Amino acid sequence: KSEPQRLRDLLQNIEGIIMEERESMENLRIAFGFPEIDRATAGFDYGDLVVIGGAPSQGKSALAMQVCMTCAKNQVPCAFFSLEMTAKQVVKRIISHESGISMRDVRKNGLTDTGWQTIFKAANTLYDREIIIDDNSSLSLYDFQVRARQLKFKYNVEVIVIDYLQLMQFPNRENRANAVGDVIKGLKVCAKDLNVGLIVASQLSRPANTKESAPPTLNRLRESGDIEASADIVIFPYRKDEEFTQSKLIVAKDRNHGGTGSWDAALDFPRSKFIMEGHVDFDEVWGAQTKSALMELREVKEVPEESVPPPIMEVGEAIGEFENGF
Repeated sequence: KSEPQRLRDLLQNIEGIIMEERESMENLRIAFGFPEIDRATAGFDYGDLVVIGGAPSQGKSALAMQVCMTCAKNQVPCAFFSLEMTAKQVVKRIISHESGISMRDVRKNGLTDTGWQTIFKAANTLYDREIIIDDNSSLSLYDFQVRARQLKFKYNVEVIVIDYLQLMQFPNRENRANAVGDVIKGLKVCAKDLNVGLIVASQLSRPANTKESAPPTLNRLRESGDIEASADIVIFPYRKDEEFTQSKLIVAKDRNHGGTGSWDAALDFPRSKFIMEGHVDFDEVWGAQTKSALMELREVKEVPEESVPPPIMEVGEAIGEFENGF
């Protein structure tokens, strides 16, 4: 632990402190991977707690995973704590995101030779990226602290993702809000002590008016005001209608740089990824408008039997072979 320091001693290095802030704006410490958001927030820092809040089916898990993959692509070692999905399910999402091939299409139509080549090319690309997946569904604050320290020591992880907060084990307390508050404050302390960026997905409470479709606000962070208070950055993925691809990414809080704002994004469901304006696929995904329209757009045409690699004829066998490869 660091020792307390006098202001007059810190001021002796004022030039270095100010230049560090300037450099952080010019050279992102950890990028989210969305240029507009990175310019507004200057990314996030080691020791920061980033909360991604969303109601069910709004894309909070997809966004958390996408930021994790961006970090790994930028040579930042990451750990992904998945309390909802198994490690194999996480791998399938990662492969879909990287390759552009939807697992839904794999189940329905199988893969051509070209499809398999794309899958393996994506797997080879991902092989050199450090992402540690922990799919233990029973995770308390103490368990996380122990495992995070082990991962920091063994793999030197710099970014950790938890998907998601409300699935963690909480102390048996009559007041759940206090229990959630204790856990989120403990997570913030852990991020600071280990000097890692910590991204925590969190559910939002339903609006008082169930017909209300307004963008989410900080007071909807579920079960505890301590979530808002502890977070350095809060991001809401938001869709007015759960069937629509058209979305917004809302930065509702940025403690360090005040880079709040709202940006249009399109949610590509089959690939579990958000696409912002300027991306090559944005117009196509945004224009599809509804989830069903996008699914139809993303359908792979039926594959003639002779075009499927001989050893792998059935979709189930293909998926099993793919899983066994990992």
